[in-house]
Amino acid sequence: MVTHIESAAKRAGSANIRAVAMDAEFLDVADSSIDAAYCMFGVMLFADRTRAFREVHRVLRPGGRFVTTTWHETSRLLAPVRAAVHAIRPGSPPDAALSAPPVLGTPDALRQELETAGLRDIEVHELERTLEFSSHDVYLDDFPRANPMGIMMQRMLLPPVRAAMRERTDVAPDVRPRITVSLG
Repeated sequence: MVTHIESAAKRAGSANIRAVAMDAEFLDVADSSIDAAYCMFGVMLFADRTRAFREVHRVLRPGGRFVTTTWHETSRLLAPVRAAVHAIRPGSPPDAALSAPPVLGTPDALRQELETAGLRDIEVHELERTLEFSSHDVYLDDFPRANPMGIMMQRMLLPPVRAAMRERTDVAPDVRPRITVSLG
């Protein structure tokens, strides 16, 4: 992501854009020194979100912007994986990582955490998008590249889960590679 942002900034002729990956809870940036901060699908993975949000507040200049994306709900997105796990291991309990509600699953939850950290003038926009995958294999291969949760999901997948999703249409008869997710 950092390389992508730096390349895009260079192509656009923007010399004042710097992309850096660092621990969000301990930003190595001077107080009130940046105009904008962005975090894509990472805030729900922070060990201490309040501390991370306070750090963002600390480093933003007055009037600076913080933009983030987080999952509103993941049940439809992860349904094929849950169905495959249960087809292979009937009666197995739901995996907490695949069935737990998102920690910032409502606009009010996100707004409250940002306000607690000192951020103001918060706008939360809910978007719903449809992701289309040509096959379950493409779903398993492409989704992890999109966000940290996908990488964790892929690491949890055993070869039998992939095989069940690929070869058995009865794994989740109501789930097709076309999946609609809500982003909050």
